[in-house]
Amino acid sequence: MLTDLLAGLPTSPVVLVVVALLVAEAALLVGVLLPGSSAVLLLGAAGSGSGVPAPVLAVIAALASVTGGLVAGRLGRRSPLPPRLLVHVPPRWVGGRPAGALIASAQALGGARTVLPRIWAAGGLSPARWLMIAGPAALAWAGLWTWLGASAVAVPAALEPALLGGGLLVVVALVLRRRAAGRRHAASPAPTPEAVPIG
Repeated sequence: MLTDLLAGLPTSPVVLVVVALLVAEAALLVGVLLPGSSAVLLLGAAGSGSGVPAPVLAVIAALASVTGGLVAGRLGRRSPLPPRLLVHVPPRWVGGRPAGALIASAQALGGARTVLPRIWAAGGLSPARWLMIAGPAALAWAGLWTWLGASAVAVPAALEPALLGGGLLVVVALVLRRRAAGRRHAASPAPTPEAVPIG
């Protein structure tokens, strides 16, 4: 099945492709089209069959993501964004507490993870501050997706038919409920308009 295929993937090429994708995600704005979270999920799934521990793969993915953000920041400093884009970013957010909350939460969103490093670099955020905020957030993000990928492959084959049967039961129940609601609606009498006195 699909889990056997994912577990059978060779880890080294998958790691190289995922690292390249995560660096390019922010550095080259590729993340707008290619989601990095899916790549880290694949990394966890491929790594589970090879014996490489998921925490090691999570650290590799986090380093690649932060490196892409640093490269994007460097490019953002060299070619600043248009001033009209930066008008919407309050100056106190660039170095203050809201900057940390935004950068950390942006790690979970592909588009924000792609664009935000350029905005903060153009706004004057230092690379050291970027690393201090984005590093732990990237590690948490990569750890979650790597663990999910490894867990998806680790689901025993005996459990797959039960999950498929449960999903089928849910779909059948929803279809029957929808039909019953349609019959009740069709059986109810149509409202008759009442005469409204004029004047």
